[in-house]
Amino acid sequence: MTPAALDTVATLLHGTRWKLALAGALEVDYRLVRRWAAGERPIPGWVEPALRIDLADRVAEIRKFLAQPEPTTEQ
Repeated sequence: MTPAALDTVATLLHGTRWKLALAGALEVDYRLVRRWAAGERPIPGWVEPALRIDLADRVAEIRKFLAQPEPTTEQ
């Protein structure tokens, strides 16, 4: 996984201020995530599969929400 791919996926999962949230989700030090993002340290091989699982879970949540009938607004 490249730093650019990490940025893309982490932004989808955690928003634009993703580094701290990602560190918490992966249970790693925030400074390590910053180093991955900056390309200062290689991103370990286990990170991408973990993020793919999180993305799949998010997609499932979105699909479940979209499958619900739209509420009617009564005025």
